[in-house]
Amino acid sequence: MIKTLDEAYEKVKLLVEDFKKNSARYMQVDYNEHNTRVDFINPFFEALGWDVSHKEQRDPYSQEVYAEKTEIEGRVDYSFYLAPDFRNPVLFVEAKKPSVEIHNELHYLQTIKYSWNASLPVSILTDFQQLHIIDCRGKAKAGDNSVFSGDHKRYVYTDCTLSDQSGLEN
Repeated sequence: MIKTLDEAYEKVKLLVEDFKKNSARYMQVDYNEHNTRVDFINPFFEALGWDVSHKEQRDPYSQEVYAEKTEIEGRVDYSFYLAPDFRNPVLFVEAKKPSVEIHNELHYLQTIKYSWNASLPVSILTDFQQLHIIDCRGKAKAGDNSVFSGDHKRYVYTDCTLSDQSGLEN
């Protein structure tokens, strides 16, 4: 488990360096969502102190992260909880593979719907290459661009390191 911010930063920095070094491979269509989650998204949240792999929280009814095991339509990929309330999520994260553009109406709509239905004000949509913090307070519907009208924030993976802060987008 991560003990300090410096330790977390170093772990995230290694993920960023790996993605940057091998980005051509990770951007291939056959590099799927499952691989993205295992190789990057899980370790990213673990570096931030979340027990995604349940190394410490073994009781399935007292785990702060529930990660959907398969790509099932209609289910959020990650649900985050804060102890002692393991019934009501505080954050959802929807994962995609890096070869898919996540700034996309369908992906935003999917993420907003999950959060709207759970009364969560914000969720994350990520493929590790990009991380979008999505304002889910407004009800969105397909075809009217309302999914992009919230106060969303977009970041790229290189924003996670001090060496390159040029990728920040709003």
